[in-house]
Amino acid sequence: ARSPFFTPTSAPVSALKNSSRRFEAQGVTTAPKMNDQNEKSFTPDSATASLLIASLHLSNHLRDSSLTVLRNLLADIEVSAEISTDDGDNAEQSIQIANSAESEDLLPEKDDPTSGMATADALEAKGLKRKAAAAAQMASLRHSTKQKLVGQWKDRVTLYSLCCHLTMQCLRSFVGKCTQQGLDHDRDRDEFIRLSAKTRSGLVSILSSFHSVSASISYQNIQDSMEHFVRGGSSAIEKLGDSFLVKPLCNESLLLWGASIPLLYPDHTERVNLLHELIRNNMPPDSSDILFPVSRFQVESCNWNESELQRCKLEILCWRLRISDMLGHFIAQPMIITDSNDQTSRTLVENRRQVPNNSLSTFSLLGPFVERHKTLMQIGSETDANPAKFYLALCQRAIQSLLLWNDLSLSSNDANDRDISGGGVGTAQAGTWGEGTMQLESNPTKFHFDSTKCSDSIAIVPSGSSAVGATANQRATKVWGTVLSTTCFTPKSGVHRWAVKLDKCERGHVFVGVTTARASVKTYVGGDKNGWGLIGTQALWHDRNKIRGDYGAPFRTGAVVIATLDTNAGTLSFGLWKDASPPSDGASGPLSPSQGMSLMSSPRKTSSHGAGGAVIEDWGVAFEGLPLDVKLYPAVGLYQRDDRASLYTVSNSDLLGSGKSATPPLVSSGSFYYPSAKDGVEVEPRVISGVRAWNRSLCADGITFTSEALMQTIKVLTCESISSIESSILMTRLLPSLASSICLIPSCIPNLSAKYAMEFMPLVTRCAKLIDRKFSDDDDCRLGLDMKEGLWVLRAKSSSSETDSQSCANLKEYEVQLSRKSLEMHDSVYTIFKGEGKSKSSRSPHETLSFTAATCGTHIQIIEEWKSTDLQHSSNSPIVIDGRLNLDGTKLEGFYFCKEDGSTGQISGNLEIPGKVSPPNCSKQLVKTEALLCQAVGHLALMLSSKTVLADVDEDDEHPEDSLAIIKSQDSFQQILQASRILSCGRIDRRGEISRRIADSIRERCRAINTSDHVVVVEEWENLIYRSLHTTSDDFSTLGSVDAMEAKHTIQQYSLSSKNEGSFSRLCADEYKSSRINVAASILYHIGSNEEKSTNHERVLLSWRASLQIMETGIREALLNLKPGLQRKEACIERCRLSNIISAFLLDFPTLSAIASPNSIVDEIAFIYKSIRAPKDLELIKLQMDSRTEKSTLRFIGFRSLELLLQTEDSVEGISNQIAIETTMTSLPRLLRQSPPSFIPSEHLSNYELNNQHYSSIIAGCAPSIHRCLTSSVHSIYECLGAILASTLVQDLQRNQKTIFS
Repeated sequence: ARSPFFTPTSAPVSALKNSSRRFEAQGVTTAPKMNDQNEKSFTPDSATASLLIASLHLSNHLRDSSLTVLRNLLADIEVSAEISTDDGDNAEQSIQIANSAESEDLLPEKDDPTSGMATADALEAKGLKRKAAAAAQMASLRHSTKQKLVGQWKDRVTLYSLCCHLTMQCLRSFVGKCTQQGLDHDRDRDEFIRLSAKTRSGLVSILSSFHSVSASISYQNIQDSMEHFVRGGSSAIEKLGDSFLVKPLCNESLLLWGASIPLLYPDHTERVNLLHELIRNNMPPDSSDILFPVSRFQVESCNWNESELQRCKLEILCWRLRISDMLGHFIAQPMIITDSNDQTSRTLVENRRQVPNNSLSTFSLLGPFVERHKTLMQIGSETDANPAKFYLALCQRAIQSLLLWNDLSLSSNDANDRDISGGGVGTAQAGTWGEGTMQLESNPTKFHFDSTKCSDSIAIVPSGSSAVGATANQRATKVWGTVLSTTCFTPKSGVHRWAVKLDKCERGHVFVGVTTARASVKTYVGGDKNGWGLIGTQALWHDRNKIRGDYGAPFRTGAVVIATLDTNAGTLSFGLWKDASPPSDGASGPLSPSQGMSLMSSPRKTSSHGAGGAVIEDWGVAFEGLPLDVKLYPAVGLYQRDDRASLYTVSNSDLLGSGKSATPPLVSSGSFYYPSAKDGVEVEPRVISGVRAWNRSLCADGITFTSEALMQTIKVLTCESISSIESSILMTRLLPSLASSICLIPSCIPNLSAKYAMEFMPLVTRCAKLIDRKFSDDDDCRLGLDMKEGLWVLRAKSSSSETDSQSCANLKEYEVQLSRKSLEMHDSVYTIFKGEGKSKSSRSPHETLSFTAATCGTHIQIIEEWKSTDLQHSSNSPIVIDGRLNLDGTKLEGFYFCKEDGSTGQISGNLEIPGKVSPPNCSKQLVKTEALLCQAVGHLALMLSSKTVLADVDEDDEHPEDSLAIIKSQDSFQQILQASRILSCGRIDRRGEISRRIADSIRERCRAINTSDHVVVVEEWENLIYRSLHTTSDDFSTLGSVDAMEAKHTIQQYSLSSKNEGSFSRLCADEYKSSRINVAASILYHIGSNEEKSTNHERVLLSWRASLQIMETGIREALLNLKPGLQRKEACIERCRLSNIISAFLLDFPTLSAIASPNSIVDEIAFIYKSIRAPKDLELIKLQMDSRTEKSTLRFIGFRSLELLLQTEDSVEGISNQIAIETTMTSLPRLLRQSPPSFIPSEHLSNYELNNQHYSSIIAGCAPSIHRCLTSSVHSIYECLGAILASTLVQDLQRNQKTIFS
């Protein structure tokens, strides 16, 4: 009775009494106290979470207390069992002695004197026996009682374990719901759950108590103790584990720990450190591969170890971090400048650090870990590993923000960006892009339907108390009707975007589009010439004609269709709003790991990130040629009864708490990201400086991330074989996406685009060459763009107006089952497909289709034969189709020709049901990757020739006064450089000083990072690039017949005998005469001498007389503009000194005596002397000429890069893959056309020595050595192409001969 085990209710009562004190010590409060400081910050969600945590603490405390009691009880039972065993042995021995004595001693005789003593012994033996029996009975009762107590406390542990499990599930569901709401509504962090530091530490401690290794050890000890009195062996042990919920509690605590990562580790640095620690703990010390079991989110049994626990925590942490709310903290978003000096711009800079904190160390640590994890390659399967998903999601976010700059190239106004990306010109608007996120918002007061432009069958649902509404409901059955919005978009007003949510649309019979004010509302959108609409069945309609039948993807109930109207270009595009945020329920937990990231794909497909990680799936331009002189209205068309659609605005979600919703600006200029004072932006200088510093740091981080990935690729390609490359996630997943993203790096960001180009060019070139070396002569290096096998649906539309039902013009839709057929010629470039099908339209049911297709790359040729199975109407109807496949081989578009009646039309098809899927071919994947890398080289070369990068040359942050002077004087001195053939030829670079200085300037301006491995590759590439520049020096001795010293000596000799003095020579005779001699010498140097002495004398005389006119004109103008306080003699001396400077300047140019007459040269020289009125003017001309030389050097670097890709340089062979070569050359025409003919007047083009080579006549004033290097590089490219074409023709000829002989 005195034992504590006999008071089963004492421990719970004690626990309830002491729980408040313990919880208060751990920072857990059941009723959070509100004070003036935290009353606003402690939200209802925080209170609910605190109550759940307190409940978990209480349940866990009761469970721990019960386990302690149970553990002590089992220990007492074990000790009691040992004591009872000893007592039982002694009692049994006494009983045996007593029994033996009783059996041996017979009843004594009456007259025996010892009979009394015998009776006493017998009685004593009987007493011992009764005591032993009583002790045994007492021990049995005690054991039975303890067994009951063990059962009671075991049941209590089971009950409290169930309470802990249910509480953790509730808390996890609540946290997941709050997280989901935050993602859906983009709530502020202050509105999310907030916990105190003590509460967070307490929750971490209690969760660790469930999944730590000590919990498993403690459970094993209890199991061992239970074996002493529980029968049944291992089955009983397993049953005990199930009743205590040891494994479920461990797994649930791990899942709750993962879902509560934002609460437990609110600081991003803490999360990063935790991730790094877990990665290091799971990384083996040696170089062996990491093999994780399939089940990664939970422990396998009740006996787990530390390594298994670390593995589970890493998986769960990566699962949580790749959700958009956590993923965004790893990569910062670019800043954008506004065009107004408001509080928003200042707050934007003040609320952020000067340098973004991008977790680049995570890439360096996680990348090698993922590479060594062999089970991570099954991306997209049910056994996905979360470290791989997190790594790819992190890379995609880095690509989006640090390379693509939120898809700036798609809306850039730079011609190079439009050529490479297909993007249109947008209208730059004021506003702040913020974090680059967008959200949908229903705002009926500003964006609603117009009741006066609504069909009678459609009802506009009012919004609340307002009479207007943004929701339209179809009241009739199978009747088309259209309703327009009150908002209209005027011509040339920029780019506009809105959304239409399909509240109910079961069959896809809803139209979304635009109309004019004259459109009929009694038909669908596109039912007349005043409407353009998209239906949910993927068809585009205009003027009651189906323009296309396979646009985009089908949409039904719940879909959100995004419409983008460009009123400048007259285009209308559509897309689908896809929320990448995971749901709040499901088997995988509150935050499903299967929906937490965007898959790695083409940057064109995942173009815009919305709130909570939402993605706009861009379907491309749907309509072109929309009218540019009328207002266009958003419109919706409904058909089925009760179909409903609502209008939404696509708004910027981060306006710094302004509370207003604005359409996110479509950034069309890189100056929004890197502004300068000359852009005319009325913003404080410190704001401009802050934005520039922030985005410059982002650029450096993007270069570091990409360079590390490319350097790792170079190491893999240098050491590994193709078989090893197949298992590399870097080569198969990251590199293709990275290469395609480099092709879309915007060219319009000042100062930053050039850094991308110069840093990436050497690494991308090296990667492309190394991939090319992996192929042997026998490898199939075709791109592999084959048609996919399976069930195809083809649709045809006639271009004629025939109405004959038997005509091919009425061919509508038919199905074909296609399969690949092998050819006898194994080296054929064509792939053959055959199949049979039937019509889904109005053709005769007795007709069957025979289908034969031949594909080569994207080109496809098809022969259809319609055969009739009816013997009475037996006929064949052949049709020839010529078209193109898309890149993945699932769609085709083309034209058909029917030989029976000569009809023609358009045809399109798409793969409806895929057939057998062939295993991935590593060689073809490498071919595609190499083609992307070569295209990236071409794009980077184009970036160096873009308008923005060339304009960067005139920007000098260290010497802003020089930059401003060049910009202001550009217009005034541009005419001099354009009109003067002497200045247009450029200054002579006899010792290569100009080219070296320009190369050093480019290297210093474009260098962004300094990594040892990276710098080695870059320096090797720079040596190859600048080698020709440094070894080039101008020698124009063949062009000029008189050098400078000889010309001056001749003029000095002639001046001794000449008495023709100027009228102003009396002001300063010595200075005047010296200056005239220099002017005449410069003239004679340019007009040259002749073999005939009489002609030479005439040219000397011409030079002397022209110098007089130049001197007199210059001094006269100086005297007319005499400054106050300056004497006439001083003004004359200053003008003579200026003439000496100009004369020396003219001697640095090549002569034009071979291509121009002496009189025309004299006129040009006189024009130069007249135009330069001060030494400052001459310095500005020199600065502009250096600037144009540097721009020409950038053009040369672009051409030279293509040349290095094709040629063998320093034991690294050039590319030989034809697909890669063709891809590289796609940028060559754009490079050749980049030369701006507007810099050179047409009347002067005939005076140039290389006037028929437009790529060499780049910019007037460029150094001649750069001209020659550029011309030589272009000629080398054409020579390489000629050699490649010749080799290809020889190979084709040999192949054809081999085929003929075989």
